[in-house]
Amino acid sequence: MAATIVDQGEPPSNDVHISILTAQGNIYQTACVITGTYTWPSNCSAFTNNTPLNN
Repeated sequence: MAATIVDQGEPPSNDVHISILTAQGNIYQTACVITGTYTWPSNCSAFTNNTPLNN
C-alpha cells in the first residue's frame, strides 16, 4: 500500500489531491479543500476508483 498527498494549484493553494494504492493494485483518489475550519470528510469528494483498465 502507498499514499500520496499533492498540493494542487499555485500557492497559496487550498486544494489537495489524495491517492491511495491498495495491496491489490487498485488506485483510489479524492480531492479536498483546506480552508478555515474544516472537518474530514465533508471537505473532500468521495474516493473514486481510478485504476487503469489494463491493471
